[in-house]
Formats: sequence, structure tokens, C-alpha cells
Amino acid sequence: MLKYSSTPLVSVMVVTYNHEKYVAQALDSILAQNVNFSIEIVIADDCSIDQTPTILTDYLQKHPEVIRLLSNDTNLGVSRNFERAMKASHGKYVAIIEGDDYWTSMHKLQKQVDFMEANPEFTMCFHNAEVVYENDPARQAHLMNQNEKPEYSLNDITSGWFIATASVMYRNGVLPTLPSWVHKSVVVDLPLFALLATKGRIGYLSDLMSVYRVHSNGVTRSGKQEQFLLRLGKMCQYLDEELQQKYHRNLTLKQSDNYNILAGIMAGNKQYKKARNYFVKSLYCKFSVGEFPNMSEIKNLILLSLPVLRRVK
Repeated sequence: MLKYSSTPLVSVMVVTYNHEKYVAQALDSILAQNVNFSIEIVIADDCSIDQTPTILTDYLQKHPEVIRLLSNDTNLGVSRNFERAMKASHGKYVAIIEGDDYWTSMHKLQKQVDFMEANPEFTMCFHNAEVVYENDPARQAHLMNQNEKPEYSLNDITSGWFIATASVMYRNGVLPTLPSWVHKSVVVDLPLFALLATKGRIGYLSDLMSVYRVHSNGVTRSGKQEQFLLRLGKMCQYLDEELQQKYHRNLTLKQSDNYNILAGIMAGNKQYKKARNYFVKSLYCKFSVGEFPNMSEIKNLILLSLPVLRRVK
């Protein structure tokens, strides 16, 4: 049974937008937590246009003692909706979950709080998550983090994608607000995790306690992949500047990966000119930090040039 007080130990921050198919499962996984401390559930809905607001209101009516619902009349966007939830969270610790993910262990919050209480020098901890491809049942589910260790550095965080948002708990007040440049981006998670890592240590629990759901309505799968990936590249540039280019190589290679993905998308759409341009940009990013293309990448560049050669003939 969850306990509530005006000074909760943990704020569970739920960010939602058009999650009518999933948000009940997310909320039920929070309400099922077995803990010995008080919590609050702070839900920030970004003006959903489906049935999400109706579902959230129903949960609020059933659990008014533990749920606070932040609603608004206009769409704020991912980062500003996230930030207002941060500012509305009163707990000593904040656990994050997006409305289309869910927790799989009723002991998740207790285990993370126990870790944070025992390790005051840590600003954040996270655990492993299962990645599930809802619209592609043939694609095998897998673990988010394949390279487990007890602690992660800022170098690790700027090098890869291995932290599921729904696995994170951080120490409230360490980062009271987001830098203005975050609002020019399309994601909040990497900037948040990196900035928290500048304030303290990042711990890891090997328990598998949440699911990261990949589906057709997600921001990375919504038919706007080109715009998303380009803005993701800009975010890497902003973060690089924020970190005073100490992790320039890592973030530049992230940009290279983004351009490489874009090249593949454009080639799949038979937009070979755009594919070549993005692939060249990917290679340029690598060259700029002393990396060189492998044989597979050279082969891809040749193949992308073939449509032009055919037209010339």
C-alpha cells in the first residue's frame, strides 16, 4: 500500500502525450510498488488529443491522495512538459517514467531508494530494462544495457545509449532546471543524464525492472525520423558546448551514427542523393576525430553512387 504525505520521499514523475493504449499499465505498475516510505505521483500530460486525459482523470479520482495531475490547454513540447514535471516534484528523489513504458518489479522504488540513501555521493542510479518492439513481433526483445558494471562515468554516458528513462532515479535539487538549449532539442534524457553526471556519481543496479516499449507512435517512429535525427545531432552539439568539448569525440561519433542512420533511411526510400550526402557527413564526422571508414562503409558509399553511374551511362 502506497503512503502519501505533503513531504514525500519520492516523486514519481510521469510524462504523457497520446498514450491512451499504454498509460494505464504505466500507472498500475507505479501503484503496485511495495515501499516503506511515502510517494507522490506527478503526471504531466502535454495536451493529449486522444483518450489519455480521460484515463488520467479516472486514476486521479480513484487515487486523489497520491496523484497530482498537471494539465494544460496548449502543447508545450517534450522538454518543457518534462521540465514543469521536474519543478512540480517535491520528493527527495525523483523517479521518471514515460506513459508508454512500465515497471516490472514491485520492489523497484525501494531498491533504488535504499541505494541512494546508502550512497549520498551518487546523484543518480538506474537499472536494466527490456526493450520490446511492439509493432515488430519478429524482432527479438533484448536488454537495454549489454555491458553491465556497478558505476558509469560521463564518458560512458556520452558514448552510448544504454539508459532507459523509466529506469532512472535522481537526487532532487541537484539540477533544479534544464539549460535553455535543451528546449531546442527533441529529447531530454541524454542531456539530463549527462548533466547529472557532472554533479556526482552514477550508480547501476543489475536488476531487470522495467520495459522500454518501441512502437509506431513513439517520437522516433512517428514518420518524422529525418527531422528527429537532425535535431538529435544539434542536441549533441549543444551538449558538447555545455561540457566544454571534453567529450567532443564521443558526441561527434554520435552525430556520425545519426547521419549513417539517415543515409540508410534515404537509401531505403530510393533518395540516393540525400543518402550520399548524409553518408558523406557521417564519414566527415569520423575523419574529424581521427576515425577512418571500414571496408563496409566504403562499400556502402560505392553502392550509393551506383544510381548516379547508371544515369550517366
